[in-house]
Amino acid sequence: MGARGRTNAGMGLGTTLMVVSLALLLVLTLTASQWNTLNFSARVGNAQHALNLAESAVSLAIARILAEPEFGAEDLEQSTILATHPHAPRDATGWLTFDPGTAANRDGPYSTNNLRGDSAVPGSSGTVVPSATIYLVGVGECGGVRKTVEAMIHLPRFPYSIASSGTVVTSGEVLVAAAASPEALGVALEDLLPGNLAANASAEQAVVLAPGAVITGDVASHGGVEVASGNAVVMGEVRAYSDRSPLPRLPLESYDPAGLEGIQVQRLRQGTLEAPALSGFVRRQGDLSIRGGLTMDSAVLFVDGGLVVEGGIWGKGAVFATGPVSVHGGSDLSSDNLAAVVSGGDVSFTGTGPEGSYFQGLVYSEGDVLAQQVSLFGALIANAPQGSRIQLEDARLIHVPEHTSLELQLEDPLGTPFFFTYHGAKFSGAGAPKGNSGPKKDSVPVYVRRQPDGTFVLFEPVSNTRLTGLTSQGVADAMVRLLSGMTCKKHGASRFPETETELLQAVRGMAFPQSPAARLKPARFTLDASRFVAFQDQMRIMYWRER
Repeated sequence: MGARGRTNAGMGLGTTLMVVSLALLLVLTLTASQWNTLNFSARVGNAQHALNLAESAVSLAIARILAEPEFGAEDLEQSTILATHPHAPRDATGWLTFDPGTAANRDGPYSTNNLRGDSAVPGSSGTVVPSATIYLVGVGECGGVRKTVEAMIHLPRFPYSIASSGTVVTSGEVLVAAAASPEALGVALEDLLPGNLAANASAEQAVVLAPGAVITGDVASHGGVEVASGNAVVMGEVRAYSDRSPLPRLPLESYDPAGLEGIQVQRLRQGTLEAPALSGFVRRQGDLSIRGGLTMDSAVLFVDGGLVVEGGIWGKGAVFATGPVSVHGGSDLSSDNLAAVVSGGDVSFTGTGPEGSYFQGLVYSEGDVLAQQVSLFGALIANAPQGSRIQLEDARLIHVPEHTSLELQLEDPLGTPFFFTYHGAKFSGAGAPKGNSGPKKDSVPVYVRRQPDGTFVLFEPVSNTRLTGLTSQGVADAMVRLLSGMTCKKHGASRFPETETELLQAVRGMAFPQSPAARLKPARFTLDASRFVAFQDQMRIMYWRER
């Protein structure tokens, strides 16, 4: 009995220890399971915070580019966005940067703004970013968890060959089409791409396509569409009574160079010019009539009044007029010809036939538009507040996306440099600089500039102040002869005592720098119709996903 009792007691103790061990194991297992559950829950929460912050960074970047389209395209070191949330953990943050250096320091990807690009560019991790596209990569970090969100957003250039805030009416043989690039303009008519037409009038006859009209793309109208049965063709869709199409409204007054600082504006005194060749910023107060064609060499012409051009527009530049614009004749299809015509009034282009009278570029009017016997390659927009009327007569309108924007590098037209040298206050000679050399010691730099109206004037090069004492034609001619080397010898200017006298009078008391080189920086001019359409009306999200 005693032995059995001791055995039972031992078995009871062993059983108790086993039960306690199993209970302890169960407690530890439950604790570990609970810990893993809590850890998993925390990680899930951190992952959600990180994902939300990554998406917030992308959204903030879109909002910033809405306000500043150049954000992320220039000054990359300052193009970083941070995102936080008051209910996220303290260490949680989201970020997005366009600067590859900043991205490398953070061991992450970078974004790319290629809105103004004409071709695709490589982005982070070899991602191809097409032209007119933003590639945004946002990163969120929380509690050791990193999430990445990427979005590809495309802003197509202005999509219409023709767009009117009012009506569009055709007569005769009219073609509306599109070309992928300027190089494709020479293809056969049947190989052209679909070109679209839009009219925002609510009238029953918002669009009237007479016999002979061929629209290779869609016709979108807020009102009715009348297509001549059997004799007019719409190859795409006819969307009558649809929503109004978003149209750009260009702020004409903002392109007036009169208020610009740091540039020289050439001011036209004459109201009539014969075959002028313009460069830089040119302004005319009052109406302007041009005969023999207008040639522009990276020029911006602003006319506070009406403009008439006989002989077409040639070269590269932009024309702004507060009044009506009338262009008779056209240029050829050379790649050297690309212009923009922006008018606060009516616009008319009349030629001798669509096979020989061409205009390449953007036409924008806040009045009515007539295109007659011409071919326009680019885009035609009429956006009068009360509704414009576009009338097409025997014309071709070919939409070329690249021609809806214009970028120019305008060299400040200082003119030809010339230096007058003095020993103290005594004039000792005159001459032109050799090579890239600046003025010698005690030299006064002056620039001779030929004006668009054929006259000559002289300017002090740094402030671009006109030397009013040197504006007489005789003095200017003498200066030009000196510059041409005809009389440019030592003391050569003494042959023209009036030049020396007037120069001394003009520059007395003026401080000239030793070198005018700093004044020779070019000005950049851009005009893009798409920039004046609301960002949200253009934006196309190609994809938005977690990476």
